[in-house]
Amino acid sequence: MSGEYTFALSHGFMLMQDIHSFLGIGYNLKYYHWSLGESVGGLDLGSGATFGLDLGIQGSIYNRTYLGLYFLNINSPKIGSISRHELPQRIVAGAAYLPVDNVATTIALNKTIGKDTQVEAGFEFKVIPMLALRVGVSTAPNRFSGGLGFNYNNIHFDYALRTHPVLSETHQFGLSYIIE
Repeated sequence: MSGEYTFALSHGFMLMQDIHSFLGIGYNLKYYHWSLGESVGGLDLGSGATFGLDLGIQGSIYNRTYLGLYFLNINSPKIGSISRHELPQRIVAGAAYLPVDNVATTIALNKTIGKDTQVEAGFEFKVIPMLALRVGVSTAPNRFSGGLGFNYNNIHFDYALRTHPVLSETHQFGLSYIIE
């Protein structure tokens, strides 16, 4: 069994904002940690760590349509000491549309370098201002996901469950504090 952990420090800022639209950019500095656990004979198989850098740009039109472009691991990070593994680099282009307040629909093209392009789509419904319910689907491989987001005083907690056709499901947690 192996374990993977990622911690991120993110920062974004507005390049332009008016009454109907905005344009902003941001970055993530990520710390990746990978532990291989123990062998059947009780031998520690080791662990490794590295840093990754992501860049993104997002804009809105009339506060209902959003477009974004995101570059993941642009610094080509590698993890491991003896056998070095390159972490995947990705480019994601996406759009979101908010047909009514508290409802968002999204679609994205997600291209991992050297692999097939994934198409991802999702839907978010804010039950109350503090609670959002989310569902999504993706291709290559076909996966389904569901989750929720909770927001209180700029503290955000997110949870998602994602299926896989071969592997067991993945649980993802996020905790963030937004400084305005």
